Amino acid sequence: MSPDATARPPPAEPPASAATKTYIYAGEEQRRPGFIPDPTEHPTVPVWPVVGMAFGKKRSAILELARQGKLPVRVLRIGGSYRVATAELLGVLGQDP
Repeated sequence: MSPDATARPPPAEPPASAATKTYIYAGEEQRRPGFIPDPTEHPTVPVWPVVGMAFGKKRSAILELARQGKLPVRVLRIGGSYRVATAELLGVLGQDP
C-alpha cells in the first residue's frame, strides 16, 4: 500500500459564520460571537450558557458568580433563572450593541 493511500486530507476549517455572525446596523457591518443574539430580538440572555461561554466559565462557576453579584454585568433574577441584558453584555465585551 502506498503512503498516499492511507494519508488523510487535512480537516476542513469551519466556516467563519460558525464562530461569528455579521450584522448590518445603522449602515455599518458589525461582527459578534455567534452565540450572542441580536439585542433587538433578544433583550436578555441567560447567564448559562451565553454569559458563561462569553467569559469562558463553567456552569457552576458562572452561576455562583451570578448569585454573588460578582459578574461585570447587571444580573436580573427572573423566576428561577438568571439573565443579563444583551446590550450590556456586548458593551462589556467591547462590542457595539
